[in-house]
Amino acid sequence: MIHAGSGDHFYVRAHFKYEAETAEELSISPGDLFRVENSLLYGQIGKWYVCKIDEKDNKIGSSGVVPSRIKMEESYSLRRSYSDVMPDEDSKSSKRNGSIGRRSFFKRRSGRHQHQRSGSKDSRELTSFSDLSASNDNVPTADDGAPLLYQRVEKIKCHYPRPVVILGPFAEALIQKLVNESFDKFKEYEEEFLNTDNTVIEDDISKGVFVDYKKVNDLFKVTRTDTLHRIAQSVRQI
Repeated sequence: MIHAGSGDHFYVRAHFKYEAETAEELSISPGDLFRVENSLLYGQIGKWYVCKIDEKDNKIGSSGVVPSRIKMEESYSLRRSYSDVMPDEDSKSSKRNGSIGRRSFFKRRSGRHQHQRSGSKDSRELTSFSDLSASNDNVPTADDGAPLLYQRVEKIKCHYPRPVVILGPFAEALIQKLVNESFDKFKEYEEEFLNTDNTVIEDDISKGVFVDYKKVNDLFKVTRTDTLHRIAQSVRQI
């Protein structure tokens, strides 16, 4: 039996597919949410003891073990490096005419050193990572270009509806889409129109009186800051 023990608790969303290999492991699909209950299982780096959850932090199924972020990043890097040297059959077929010499070089070199590297650390790692399906191109990347195999997420403790402010050139279209398709969750606030000039509006924007505005014919449709505060306070009482 596996005991979670004491570990740092945090939430992650997976962006890859993984098939469990043992009874203690959990299979992973892109989009799965996990609450990590122990990030140093057995006191070692490489495995997490997790609980699969839904969007409301309700437990789904049983807890189990999954590869850690470091383990998955090593797997991803190794598989990408291997695929650069050993392309799949479709790639080899499409490049057959222009890369015979280069492929022959890799083949001869592989054959020459095969007896030396068959038991190497790289070959053993490649075998152990063979079932980690994280080399596909749909894995998102972070700002620094690193693969975002696990994404840290936060649990938002909110027991009441929250106002949503949508700004920008497509705001009206998005608002109408939300109101029409999710009328049980969204309702558009009452619009306010002012007969004033652009200088006054911009001045009030800088003072925090308005959040946004749009000119409609000779009037200005505005979104007041105090209106948002009033809506936020009213929904807390629901």
